Amino acid sequence: EKNNRYGSFYSARINYTKDAIVLLYTHGNISKAREFFRRLIKEDGPQKQKTLDEFVMVEFAEDVRDSDSTRVTALINELIYRSIISIVYGDRETAVGMERLARYIHKTYTAKNADVKRNQIPAYKYLKKGVLQACERMFSPAMLTILKSYLAQEEAELREEKKNDPAAAKNGFAGKEGR
Repeated sequence: EKNNRYGSFYSARINYTKDAIVLLYTHGNISKAREFFRRLIKEDGPQKQKTLDEFVMVEFAEDVRDSDSTRVTALINELIYRSIISIVYGDRETAVGMERLARYIHKTYTAKNADVKRNQIPAYKYLKKGVLQACERMFSPAMLTILKSYLAQEEAELREEKKNDPAAAKNGFAGKEGR
């Protein structure tokens, strides 16, 4: 089966690698996910999505495409929470990744279900606000200080961005690269 790109073992290895990339990425191991993404390109050729972020978002969106609104809302809330935790523990790379993924899933699911009332989910800003409020109730004072400092810094960056380019500024706590 060596060199047979269409054999079942080859397909299984490629699918395993794709799943591993998504799992590594969503669990904060971005550098290892990047390593596996490079390996995937080497073994399977260029992917439709050119970057790791794009690849993970598309793969993840496919996994949740047919989920109900309750599950999708819970997933988005979990990703927002992971982003906040990553901020508090100083892991900006993971925070940015989780924020991007949460926004992408929200955008994709909302667009797909715009015409189906029972599948609609709250606006992203309300989901994020709810998670932030829950964190304020659960976090220790030290964690809250870090989070509030980060949010204040982000708010200042947003104000500066809006001043320079109102159309480009979007609300989010992942910094400029996370929007």
